[in-house]
Amino acid sequence: MAFARLLPVVKNSRVLRICECSEMCWMLLATALRSPSNNIKEIDIDANYMSEKEFFFGGLKSSNCKVEILRLPYFPKHNDTETYPPILGLLSNPSHLRELDLKHLIALNAKTKKALATLLVMPGAHLEKLVAHDSSLSADFFQNLATALRSSMCNLKELDLKRIYKYNDEEKFLPLSEALGDPCCHIRVLRLANCFVGQTVFTALVSAFSLNPSHLKELDLSYSTPGLEAFSQFCSLLEDSRFKLETLILIQLEWWDYEAPAYTCTFRLKIQKNICRLLVFTLTNTLRLNPSHLRELDLSYNPVEGPGFDQLNSLVEDPAIRLEKIV
Repeated sequence: MAFARLLPVVKNSRVLRICECSEMCWMLLATALRSPSNNIKEIDIDANYMSEKEFFFGGLKSSNCKVEILRLPYFPKHNDTETYPPILGLLSNPSHLRELDLKHLIALNAKTKKALATLLVMPGAHLEKLVAHDSSLSADFFQNLATALRSSMCNLKELDLKRIYKYNDEEKFLPLSEALGDPCCHIRVLRLANCFVGQTVFTALVSAFSLNPSHLKELDLSYSTPGLEAFSQFCSLLEDSRFKLETLILIQLEWWDYEAPAYTCTFRLKIQKNICRLLVFTLTNTLRLNPSHLRELDLSYNPVEGPGFDQLNSLVEDPAIRLEKIV
């Protein structure tokens, strides 16, 4: 009786946020997704744990499922020979999905990673945003993703890979960096915060965006360790009129060599401040000499002080420069 009363409510809801759900609730959701008259466009499953709910996964497979945004919760490591069930469901019905958030998933197996790459290039698929924050992602995931980005069938516009690799673990990211330079790649938003992007990947990204400069609008390289030479190359890229970046986020860049001797914190901070002065000088000169498309610059938690701070503020006040916001 309660099931019959709730079903019309669920079917007519455009957004569903699920914190805790009984077996009956999963069955209700699956039934609603299978209904031709359902209006469900967004599902956000914010549970700490999600066991295999075959009813729900079956609902995703239905041709009547019109979900455009799907955020999945933590899922325990599954059988190494099986594809993660929600991805399997989406492969059966890929045409409506626009955003897939996997940031709470860990230890995806090889079969699931391959299926995820397939989902990006399937005929009829329109996935535009992918979020994955799993630091255990291996080299084959990046290789599969790079292959997808080089395909004319891929519609991906936003890629959020925060915390996907650790310090001194850059090599696996290089195929993806190279793919960003392919003319078929139309990524507009790239987030690599907390990925410890070092000089090798930073240089590879600059090279890629030099080859394919016109699509990227937002870039987040917070907590990176770029090195002065690679950062200077990036500033040169900002001078290119074809490079249409509008938002640049560089929160707490790290200029310290982790393999260098462990000097005192005071000495380390002094180095950070000196390099930040050079960073600000390079950025302000670049933007004054060649006003770019940049609208927003976030340098939070970088030790910018005194004259450097004044230099940055003067950029916003200069009518010849399009910069509107500095944090």
